[in-house]
Parts: sequence; structure tokens; C-alpha cells
Amino acid sequence: MYKIYPINELGKQTVSKIYENKDRIDFAPYYQRYGGIWSPEKKKLLIDTIINEFDIPKFYFNYFIEQDNPLNINDKLYAVIDGKQRLQAIFDFLDNKYSLDNSCKIIESDTSLRNYDFEKLKIEFPTTAKKILSYVLDVVFIVTDEDSRLEEMFLRLNGGIALTNAEKRNAINSFLNREIRRIIIENDFFINKVRFKNPRFQHNDLLTKLLYVEYRDGLVNLGNNELETFVRDNAQEDDNAVELTQRTSEVLSKFNEVFDDNDMLLKGKGVIPVYYQFLKENLQTDSTFLKSFLQEFENLRSENRKVDEQNNMLQEFDFFNQQGVHRKKSLEFRYRVLNLFFDFFKENETLNGALDRINDEEDSFGNFDDY
Repeated sequence: MYKIYPINELGKQTVSKIYENKDRIDFAPYYQRYGGIWSPEKKKLLIDTIINEFDIPKFYFNYFIEQDNPLNINDKLYAVIDGKQRLQAIFDFLDNKYSLDNSCKIIESDTSLRNYDFEKLKIEFPTTAKKILSYVLDVVFIVTDEDSRLEEMFLRLNGGIALTNAEKRNAINSFLNREIRRIIIENDFFINKVRFKNPRFQHNDLLTKLLYVEYRDGLVNLGNNELETFVRDNAQEDDNAVELTQRTSEVLSKFNEVFDDNDMLLKGKGVIPVYYQFLKENLQTDSTFLKSFLQEFENLRSENRKVDEQNNMLQEFDFFNQQGVHRKKSLEFRYRVLNLFFDFFKENETLNGALDRINDEEDSFGNFDDY
């Protein structure tokens, strides 16, 4: 099933009409990016554009005429295919969540709208406020139950925005993607532990990598081709896919025991797959003991950077945390180094003196060029 209703065929779609129906619109279908990407300046410019009656790009909605449409996961009448950021900017202004600034004005009268939110605009410039509400948005309605068509349309419509690999993977209608979104929303690891936010699906990207490590039962190449194939291969819900998410969630629970909220050790994504494999192999080890080791190891690396004659192993660990972070050899090298220092820590409950022994063992560790 695939049908396009051209602009205005289903009636004029004013800002007021769409705003009144906002609860019937799904702003988070599986292919969408997260909101909040637009800067305040872009939001204000859009409102200025509407006030002064300039054109804005078309909106694309998936129109669920049949309520049993398999793409209608959130049981709404519409889902936004393209135009989510613009709609959120408009709705946020109508909800008085931000005010305009010096760059915004009524061009016809050269009147500044600095510090005007919508409530103030309705009182002092009611005609302008009504102009916003009556502004006609060009909305194209798509009726389809074909996820491949919808995925292709989303990618084409966003082709000029340089979507990240994570955003492109997120557009795949997959059981695994739905589970990834659920875990990110619910799990404390993504809510409180990691120090980086989720613009452009950084959390989704990380969790996909961790699931893939679990799926492959070890550290492997985490390139986009491997991850996209992985997501597509797990499009359908089955026992294996469910068990995979459960096993991964178990390791994430260990992360939540080991790491503090907003933990400095989790400020970058590149090392987290290494931590994942390390914690998976030490699920039964006391969490406080593991945190003490990881913090001492981080401190040791920090001190190593300050000396003239650095320990080669730690120097290479830092290098692989910045270059080729998702290559199998890089991941394996850092995991091997981590375990070498952990063996010392288990014997001594400290890393004091570890470099003396590690320097003695360096020759037996292998050629760094092999990595």
C-alpha cells in the first residue's frame, strides 16, 4: 500500500489546526532522529519567517488511515516523516518555552520583537499572533504500510543534512532498534552514568556496538557495515534476539554498580566496548574492587603522560583510544593491557609498582606494530 495525498488535498493545514492535533501526532517513529537538535537561533528564525509570511519547506506525515497499520507502533493518527524539528520549534513557541530576540522583527513596520514570547505577542500584537496561528503549512500525507518505502523516503528527504551512520541505522525498522530505544530510555547507564549526551544517536550507536560485542561473544570490528548488517539481521523478534538484549542488559547492570553518575571514566565512547568485555568477564567480582582498579588504572595512565620516558604499553593504550578505536586489533590490544594490569591489581590490591613489573614483561607482550 502506497499513496500520496498532495498539499491541501486533505484541507489546509494551518499552524493552529496542527497544534490542536499535536497529541495525535507521533514525533518519535522508529526512523526519526531525537528532538532538540535545533539551536535557539534556528527556532527564532523560523518564527520570524512565519511572522513575515515567507515560505518554509514542506512537511511529510505518514497518515494512518488504517489503525492496524504495522508501522503505527505508537497508535497515533499521524507520524512525522520530515519536519519534526520545525514542528517542535513552532509548538515550543506557542507553549511559551522561549522568547524572540533582536534578530526578529515585523518587517512591514520595522518593529522589534525582542523578548516577546507568544503570550506577550497575543497581548501586544494580537494580529501578528493570529497570523502565526493561521499560517498554512505545506503538508504532504503519505499512506503506506511498507517500511522499506518509508525508510527510503526518510533518507532521501534528509539527504542534504549529512545523516550520521547511527541516524541511518536508526531508520531501519527492526526489533533490535526498538529494543535499543527502550533500553536507552529505561537504563540508568544511559540516563545517568555516561558523561556524553545523545545528540544524533550517540547512545544508540554505543548500545548497538555493545550488543554486537555480545552477539559475537568477543571484541570484533565495530564498523558501520558490520553494525548495519547486524541490525537488519535482527529485524524480527525471536528468542535469540530477546536473549541477546537480556544478556547485554545484565552487563549494563554491572556497569551501573561499578560506575558513578556522570563518571569521568565514561566521558568517551571509544573505550566503553573494552570496559564491556572486561566487566562481562568479571560479573561475579566485587563492583567496588573493579571500580578501584579502573580508577587506579586511569590515574596511572594520566601520570604516565606527564613523564619523559613513558611506559610504551600505556602510551599505545592512549593512542588506540583515539585512533582506530573500533577496529578489532585496537580493541583487543586495550583489553589485553587492561587485563595485564588487573592481574597485578588482584595480587596486590594496588597498582603501585605495577610499571616496574610491566616494563619487565613488555618484551613478551608482543609487537605493537601487530596491532
